[in-house]
Amino acid sequence: MHPIELMRKHHRSYLWLAEQMGLTEAAVRRWAFNEKASNRRNPPQMAFILAGKIDLELQQQSA
Repeated sequence: MHPIELMRKHHRSYLWLAEQMGLTEAAVRRWAFNEKASNRRNPPQMAFILAGKIDLELQQQSA
C-alpha cells in the first residue's frame, strides 16, 4: 500500500503519517506531488511495507 493511500483511507494528516514513518512532514508531502513536479519523490520500499503493517493495525483497532 502506498503511504499516501494509507493516509487518505484512514483520514489522517501528513503530520501523523510523518510521525509514523519517522520522517519530516515535508518529506512525506513530496510523495503526494504531481508526477510532473520537479521536487516529487517516490517513497522508499520500507515505507510501503510499514504502511501495510500500519493499515492492518488500524483495521484491527476499528474492528
